[in-house]
Amino acid sequence: MTYEQLTEALAAKLGIEGLVQEDGICSIEIDGMIVSLVHVEDADSLVLHGIVGDPPPEAEGRFGAMLLQANNLFRGTLGATLSQDPDSKAYALQRQYPLAMLDADSLAAGLETFTNTLERWREVLADFRPVEAQASLAAESAETPGFFGNGGFISV
Repeated sequence: MTYEQLTEALAAKLGIEGLVQEDGICSIEIDGMIVSLVHVEDADSLVLHGIVGDPPPEAEGRFGAMLLQANNLFRGTLGATLSQDPDSKAYALQRQYPLAMLDADSLAAGLETFTNTLERWREVLADFRPVEAQASLAAESAETPGFFGNGGFISV
């Protein structure tokens, strides 16, 4: 299935009218978040991409370290990758799929997982605390189930 056929089939499955594909990119708004479906011709793949946001300036390095830890064996990303745009400094989440392995159903399932992961990282960023508050947050997260095996979503 081509990128164009796949995105059209996804739009039909999800009941999205007027999905515009421009230069191998189309975007869908889900729960107030923009998720872009990007065709990477050289790799014959589709990449889901969403913006997590900008960290507070006083926490940028610590948040970046947290993202790197989450990328390790995809422990905190469910198969996606977190990164930082070198120009805008915004953090982003992306997940790549070979086109040959996708159909509308598998893409819809992947899109749901991706969107849930993106939403969770946006929440983590919104709740990111200054250093002084980290001790109480660590105590709270130890009691909260999450992606990481330590009982919390993140290690702080």
